[in-house]
Amino acid sequence: MFHELLLALHGLPGSIFYARSKEQGGDDTAFSIQGHGCCILTIIHKRSISGADIVCRNMKRILQVCHSVMYKQITAWVLHGILMDELEEFFVQRHQPPEDTTTQRLMPSESSDDQCVISPAGHFTLRTDMLPLYFPLRIAEKILFIGESVQMFSREKKQKNGTLKTVFKTQEDGFAVELLRLQQQADFCITDVETVISKIRSCIAEHLWKLVMEEADLLAHLQLVKNLYLLGRGELFLHFIEAADHLLQAPPKPTTEYDVNITFQLTVRNIVTGDDSFLDTFHLTVPASINKLQGDSGSIESGWHRLGLAYTVDWPLHILFTERVLEKYNSVFKYLLSVQRAQTALQGCWAAQMQRKNTKRPALLTAASWQLHNHMTFLVNNLQYYLMVDVLESQFSQLLDKVQSTKDFEAIRLAHDTFLMNIQAHSFLLLKPVSHCIRELLNLCQTFCTLICSPVVIPPCKETTALSQREMDQLKNISRSFSRQTAVLFKILSGVRSHQSSPHLAQFLMRMDYNKYFTAAGGQLGSTFIDNKVLQGQQKTG
Repeated sequence: MFHELLLALHGLPGSIFYARSKEQGGDDTAFSIQGHGCCILTIIHKRSISGADIVCRNMKRILQVCHSVMYKQITAWVLHGILMDELEEFFVQRHQPPEDTTTQRLMPSESSDDQCVISPAGHFTLRTDMLPLYFPLRIAEKILFIGESVQMFSREKKQKNGTLKTVFKTQEDGFAVELLRLQQQADFCITDVETVISKIRSCIAEHLWKLVMEEADLLAHLQLVKNLYLLGRGELFLHFIEAADHLLQAPPKPTTEYDVNITFQLTVRNIVTGDDSFLDTFHLTVPASINKLQGDSGSIESGWHRLGLAYTVDWPLHILFTERVLEKYNSVFKYLLSVQRAQTALQGCWAAQMQRKNTKRPALLTAASWQLHNHMTFLVNNLQYYLMVDVLESQFSQLLDKVQSTKDFEAIRLAHDTFLMNIQAHSFLLLKPVSHCIRELLNLCQTFCTLICSPVVIPPCKETTALSQREMDQLKNISRSFSRQTAVLFKILSGVRSHQSSPHLAQFLMRMDYNKYFTAAGGQLGSTFIDNKVLQGQQKTG
């Protein structure tokens, strides 16, 4: 773009584009380029501010020529989605994802490089270091959004006769005239530039709004995403957990994903009355694990740990539900499902105990173990209520209000991104100490239920058998670990709440400690388990 201009202006007095290269030992014949691409505009603009009228006048003439080149590139990008920039001199460039997958999980507007802003779709990037210093970032972001949207329509949306369908309709010629007028201006006026770019952005945003709201029925898709990813249809997943538990308890095999999806489809058809066409776009994923060990503990990774939900997004909703967005939804889905599984297991454990109500069993063991069960149920039920009511229902209601109150697609995308970020933050997924503590507590609940509901503790016959030493030790270890983790959780929640930096943590703590029992117990639950020696003495006297 500016390469030929650099060569033509190389001989100007003062050498504003070239400087002596220090790497060449100060040789006067060796030079290196100071500016590249749009950065040249900054250099010329600085030199145009001069007290000498002849210098100022000529530098402004050079600046006008350079602005003309930039306007041509902007026109091609915002009206046609064309980016011909082999030397990477424009501030909008194609995004090349790094090989390291960890950097691909960043927010759409973030990058490992502070000088780049990645577009929400992830196809293009805004090089802030290439922007002229007097060119505002907000305008460059609008240009990035417009060009990427136009290119998407040019690539995906075609008329039946095969010709490209312009997104601007009858307004394209008017926008081209306004951009040409900017190109011919003697002085660069940022106000005029922002006015024209804002008009084009409004046209694009309104057209996208009509597509996603009227043609694609965004509200119905948001409700569908809530029902599945956010477990809005709790009864559906309650039955699915019971039906698929025998398939997902073991490490996944190559056939596990197929079997689980068949089970999910049968569950949907038995529970959902009405349209079940969403099964064509949603399916469960259970990738077979190469390494069957999870973490450093050496425990076997079951199918539940690898279960995920995949969503095949139709055009044009793919611009809203991008791959990064679906990854975040999937992490929330796995987290909510683990809470639902723990609650279901505790309820099943209670039901099994009620069925064995008349079984002769040592009273102290029953009281101690079920006191631990009550503490676990108390924790999980309050966590579940907090997540489903205080977080998901509240945030989803705010999202729908914002979506229905605007006709700007960018406002919808911003509201959706804010909604997703809030449910991650309020669910503690972004606060690693709290999320790790909660996951440990949920795993302890699962382990407790597996042990209590085993045939040894609740045998199929009416006769009961005493617990072995190994099983008693397991129950004691579960009780101690649960008590320790709840103490850590209470300490974290209390510490953060005191700084008033995270009101959602205070809300969760209020659910947990509404009657100050948690505080009176020192933040510990599950610490009432009877010592093994006491239990054995009671068994002998009984």
